[in-house]
Amino acid sequence: LVWPSHLNTGRPVNPAYQRADTARLTDPADRLAVAAAAAKHFESNTGTHWLLIWETAKLFKDLPESQQVKASLGEFFDTVAYRKRGTFMFRAIGTATELAQAQLAAPSGTDTHVLARGLCKTYSTAGNMVWYTAVRDQLQKVVAPLAASSPKSVAEAAAAMQAWLKETPAEEKQAVFAHGYKVSPAEVTQRLTALTAAKP
Repeated sequence: LVWPSHLNTGRPVNPAYQRADTARLTDPADRLAVAAAAAKHFESNTGTHWLLIWETAKLFKDLPESQQVKASLGEFFDTVAYRKRGTFMFRAIGTATELAQAQLAAPSGTDTHVLARGLCKTYSTAGNMVWYTAVRDQLQKVVAPLAASSPKSVAEAAAAMQAWLKETPAEEKQAVFAHGYKVSPAEVTQRLTALTAAKP
């Protein structure tokens, strides 16, 4: 799969990363097939797995085979991204958000209901820690128009997150609300309330 490097991020990175894109599979279609298979492991993937998956999809986004990877975007945001943390996970969320933005802008007829709901859930828990504010702001920009275009998804996200806050064991929620991430249950509610109340 594809590790972030100067070749696909559009900016210089640590030279140590330049060795990373040395996959034994060189055919983009083969690499996308591996990424698509990996993207179905919603429970067992780590942040590193997700980063590699979405960077692969991003690098080859113009190939038709990339659609098989991007098909997992909705479930990634709806079931994984809002409750997982770590530097690699935030970077994975950032790359996935770029892909999601293009998907939301696709011609009408494309079903983006789950994707929109998952993006709202993920925005609601995005960290305020200095290193992760760029991802928070990126998500906010993407979800802001959803009050008008996908009000049902926004309402479902708000209801789902209220249930998550109420019913999820404290130790699992601690992964999101740990002191370093500087986001609280009250802010989750506040963000979703603002989205739900936004004027179309």
